[in-house]
Amino acid sequence: MPLTFDDAALDEAARFNVRLAHAPRFGSRHRFMPPLVQGLLRLSQIGADRRLRRAGLQVETRMVGLEGVQVQVRIIRPRGPVAGIVLDIHGGGWVIGNAAMNDAFNAAFASRCGLAVVSVDYRLAPRASVHEQMEECLAAARWLLQDGLSECADLPVIVVGESAGAHLAAATLQGLRAWPALLARIAGPSCTTASTIWPAPTACAGQGPKRWCSTGRACWPGCAGSRPIWTTPGVASRRCHRCSANWPACRQR
Repeated sequence: MPLTFDDAALDEAARFNVRLAHAPRFGSRHRFMPPLVQGLLRLSQIGADRRLRRAGLQVETRMVGLEGVQVQVRIIRPRGPVAGIVLDIHGGGWVIGNAAMNDAFNAAFASRCGLAVVSVDYRLAPRASVHEQMEECLAAARWLLQDGLSECADLPVIVVGESAGAHLAAATLQGLRAWPALLARIAGPSCTTASTIWPAPTACAGQGPKRWCSTGRACWPGCAGSRPIWTTPGVASRRCHRCSANWPACRQR
């Protein structure tokens, strides 16, 4: 089915792009810059697991995969019952970033909304090609949707990505078309690119509710703290102003 936008959506995207044009940009004219930035990122993450556990959250790192494709994932669980699962794919231009860089958002998912978060720590370029990165994200998604977290079987799953992660999230959803039963478990995607905001790819057409996100985080209706951002035919978008995420079971109502 064709992807269409109404005037309100296009106007909002245009206003966002104006703000984006004045935002700071990461320039890399030297090949040593990405490793340097990656090293500084990892330095800033020392003690990240300890901080999550101090907040009452469970965190673990696990190697998962299917059919010979292995990838590391970072799993954050809430202290109480799990209401749903977020599959998070980080950004970073395919060359920097890791699964822990979204800890602040993912911890909010877990602590405020009762969600388990599986963040994919795919290999970075140039050690891995973009094709290999897509394969690793797809393998992580298939593992998760085949009840890789047995305690979360049959719970709704959303796929979240921003920037390069949005590309990999969309590619993952496209790849899941080969497994319709797994794709049917996806409750909705939430992808933010570097220049604009996209709704669910056509790969998810007819596969449950489709939501937009203006922050790169999950957006769901039903929370008293949320409000519509814009609406197009068949697509409703809401953002929670009390927490960084929104879910039908959000405790911030």
